[in-house]
Amino acid sequence: GRLVYAGYENQVGAMNPGTVGGGATNVVPDFSTAGYQKGEVPIPFVEVAGENATVYPTGANEDDSERIQVAIDYVASLPLDSNGFRGAVLIKAGEYNIFHPALQVRDSGIVIRGEGSSRQAGTTIWYHYTDPTD
Repeated sequence: GRLVYAGYENQVGAMNPGTVGGGATNVVPDFSTAGYQKGEVPIPFVEVAGENATVYPTGANEDDSERIQVAIDYVASLPLDSNGFRGAVLIKAGEYNIFHPALQVRDSGIVIRGEGSSRQAGTTIWYHYTDPTD
């Protein structure tokens, strides 16, 4: 047997104006309007919703999914303030492991914040979930 990869061509038309003559066009998706308020306004500072909304690293190579989800669910149980926020979940600096398929934010008005982006001194979340059907 032999593995063969077939080429593709985008369709010619209004959605793909660069495909004159049927040539393939690679397009990088435009995510410039993704994020809070399409990135058009600064992200507001939202206070951490107390100790129940603060997650600390354990230092162990264990699943942190439930501890983070409990903090998210706690903030989800709070009422919205006049600005439409319930509060922030603070994931303190350190390493965290996620072995579940997803963390779920089911309600609006919840901010999830880490501490810094440095791998050595910031919040790092490692996603390890493997779909058993794969």
